[in-house]
Amino acid sequence: MTPPPQRPGRRTGQSRPPQPRAPDIGPGTSPMTGEQLGSADRDGFGRFSELLVTGGAELPPMRDETLTDVRLERVFSAAWTAPGCELERCALVGMRLGALEMPEVRWESVTANGGRWGYANLRGSTLRDVVLEDVVIEDLDLMEAEVERLALRDCRIGTLHLSGAQCTDVDLRGASIDRIEGLSGARGIVVDPSQVMVWANDLAQHLGIRVLGEGSGAGN
Repeated sequence: MTPPPQRPGRRTGQSRPPQPRAPDIGPGTSPMTGEQLGSADRDGFGRFSELLVTGGAELPPMRDETLTDVRLERVFSAAWTAPGCELERCALVGMRLGALEMPEVRWESVTANGGRWGYANLRGSTLRDVVLEDVVIEDLDLMEAEVERLALRDCRIGTLHLSGAQCTDVDLRGASIDRIEGLSGARGIVVDPSQVMVWANDLAQHLGIRVLGEGSGAGN
């Protein structure tokens, strides 16, 4: 009997890296501030497209919008609420967000570089070909998310929530992550030995392993 084909990142031990594409923004594009994003012109498909957003202290709330080929850099905002939105070929650079409320969104070919986010709610979302680099996030919520080809590079994460997540080729190596909650959703992630040591107690509890000191009696 011919064995079934092996999926990279699951059985072979190899991981396919994300391959995000940079936003395609024309050289003559005029920048706008974060506050102006909601009033920007749309393209023929009704999308916010080919935009350069620089600075500002607020991002407008959005719902079920599509952002394509958009670069947002050095935007400060207490919260960005955008459930159900789609980000495709977008770059988030040096952004400081108190909360990123984006449940049930789709991110395709998205990069984030630098910046600090408080609570990033991507619960129930679909992420594909996404790279976060040098970003500090206190709480990253990927519960019930479908994640394929995600890399966290030199990021600092307080708590990573993975309960109910479906992960394929999710590379966490090099990221500083204090705690993972919902280890049942961690299948498909790639980590390094130092991270396993940090999460040893949580892993033991998840697997029902009792860790006793040398010489401890069975009744202790």
